[in-house]
Amino acid sequence: MGADWVLMDKRKGRHKLAQWGLNKIGTLGILLKAKQIGLLSIIPPEIEKLHQQGFSLSKRIIESALQQANE
Repeated sequence: MGADWVLMDKRKGRHKLAQWGLNKIGTLGILLKAKQIGLLSIIPPEIEKLHQQGFSLSKRIIESALQQANE
C-alpha cells in the first residue's frame, strides 16, 4: 500500500510489525501527533472518550503519553 505508518495497538501485532521493519503507531501516538500539530490542545478528554467507548488502555501507556505531551 505504500503507507508510512501502520496503526496497531495490539502487542503481538506491534511485535510483528517491528520484525518486518514497518513503522508503527498506536492510538495514543495518533493523539500525541494531533497535539503536536495543533489539532488538539489537551489529550485527557480524548482518552476519556476512548474509555467511554470501551477502548482499553493500560495506565502505564496513558501515563507515558501524558508525560510526552507535557500534561
